[in-house]
Amino acid sequence: MGFESLLENNFKINTTPTKLGYWVVDQFDPETCIIKMGDGRAILITLKMIQEMLGILMGEIAVTQVRFATTEYPLIVKWRHTYDYPDDRFYLKSVVEKLLIEHHTGLEFKLNFLIVIISILRDCITNGTVNQKFIQCIENEEDIRNMDWCTHQQSLTSSTGPGM
Repeated sequence: MGFESLLENNFKINTTPTKLGYWVVDQFDPETCIIKMGDGRAILITLKMIQEMLGILMGEIAVTQVRFATTEYPLIVKWRHTYDYPDDRFYLKSVVEKLLIEHHTGLEFKLNFLIVIISILRDCITNGTVNQKFIQCIENEEDIRNMDWCTHQQSLTSSTGPGM
């Protein structure tokens, strides 16, 4: 799927020193994508830098997300039916648990993996729920490898309905 480097390099987000993480967040300007250094220098964060650092794909298909994940989209319905929840809230802990016991093949595994990656590294959602708002940009399983996972942008058109 294009995320091999996260696994091959033994990417462990839990080993980041807490103070460093807070410092980076505090010094990062999301408007300019610049991390301000204490001595007046600055680091411009570019898409190419993200792609090289994380080794994830920057393909031709845009990864956009809508305002709400809608049940009008068949792939979201299919993914949601793999869980037994009374409402539209799907929690990161449950998706991770399912991911750990699944076989590492098939569309369900890929969607769970992408949902975890996007929810942790890109768009955290409150209350421990997962981000499923990007699923609508996936037309078929083969598209996943050709998607631009570095850019990931908010869609200008918003979908209506309940969701995350």
